[in-house]
Amino acid sequence: MQDMLIGFSMIIKPLAFYFFHLYEIDYFKDIKQVLIKTFVAVTLSSLLIGLIFYILHDLLHAFRGISRSVLLFDWLICAALMMAIRAYRFANYQRYSTEPDDLSLKKNWRSWLTNGAIYFLPLGTLLGGYMAFNKVYAGAAMPVSGQVKRWWGNLPNTVYGRPITTLQEVINSVFSSSDEIGPLWLLTKPLSSIALWLSRIFGLAGINNSMVHPYMLGLMWVIFFAILIAALIGSLQTFARYADRLGIAAFATGCFIHILSYKTTGYLHVRSWYWVGEMLLLVLSLGLVAGSAIKNLYTKKMGKILIKGFSGIFVCMLLLNFGVSIMQDFPANGAVVPLYDYENEKEFFEGETQPGDVIGMTGGGVIGYFVPDRHIVNLDGLINSSTYFDYLKTDRANRYLREIGVTYIYGEGPVLLDSDPYRWIFTKQIRYKSKGPTFMLYDYCAETCE
Repeated sequence: MQDMLIGFSMIIKPLAFYFFHLYEIDYFKDIKQVLIKTFVAVTLSSLLIGLIFYILHDLLHAFRGISRSVLLFDWLICAALMMAIRAYRFANYQRYSTEPDDLSLKKNWRSWLTNGAIYFLPLGTLLGGYMAFNKVYAGAAMPVSGQVKRWWGNLPNTVYGRPITTLQEVINSVFSSSDEIGPLWLLTKPLSSIALWLSRIFGLAGINNSMVHPYMLGLMWVIFFAILIAALIGSLQTFARYADRLGIAAFATGCFIHILSYKTTGYLHVRSWYWVGEMLLLVLSLGLVAGSAIKNLYTKKMGKILIKGFSGIFVCMLLLNFGVSIMQDFPANGAVVPLYDYENEKEFFEGETQPGDVIGMTGGGVIGYFVPDRHIVNLDGLINSSTYFDYLKTDRANRYLREIGVTYIYGEGPVLLDSDPYRWIFTKQIRYKSKGPTFMLYDYCAETCE
């Protein structure tokens, strides 16, 4: 639903702003007119979007589940932001332009159409070609793994997690310090770690960490924003100029939409590498802040000394953090805790199965490399074909497994027999054979096991 809201908003709201002359600052006589027309344009466009959702959801039943509060929040946030931006542009109009803009459709439609085609036609062609190739080659225009993980969010009882269903959960997830969950973990994780460290230093951790940590974390955010504001004092124009050249605003908008696509669509089991774009945005933005502040400090009397001092402290902190991480992951005594027992798993498969056997696993992305004479089939659908996903959704996965000749299933009993979608497939279809180093091995029965 949120993806549809963004899509409709990107079409309807700019058109509403255009017809209300909100892109022509010189059209208005005073700031009151700007605010009133901005409010009316946002309100009418939000009402039209709400009407579209009502038709699609309540009348046509094109999708299920709709949070009407999202529409309300979209209207409130958009109205507040647009009124503030338009008021600022009106108040600073002379800074942007000294000549009135003629944005009439009659005069500009040809150039707008040409410029739009020059920009969007190559992108649209490449994207359309990519999706067409996927459809022909893999059976689905978009990656199957993303479809599977969103489908998991609709299952009533799955081991892969629970979907985010409320605004509070979205906010908590976005600002999570986990590098798997939080898109801003490159910032939130250090702040959370410092808050925990300070709680221990002051002897607060033993009181009630669940109560103390949020307050200490809030203090860290206040300190961070105070440092940010202090760094931008006197260097805001420099930062704005560099940020405009790098397209930080557009990049941030793309990251925002990217975050929403994962956090508001029932997507489960996100991984840390999903947030590479957000990590790059944070590095670029904070780097621009630091660079702008350094440029401003160079003009001060003690500026160079402060720059060298803070740079030295920062480099030492990076080296210390990297060194500690390396020593923890690769201790000098060689006592590394193995993440996965490859050797024993390989020996187990070679002893319990025969070359050429087809073995199903809920996550077979690792062991398949070490037993190349056995065929490891992934059961979760992430690296399978769209055909298997269709079978999985329609409770026909056993038919698919029989067709490819699966003989064994390797996995955890509760996952296979008590969680969706595996319990639909394997109830009365598997029989215990032996216990492996990590999971249990089952015989797979083409028909019901006796």
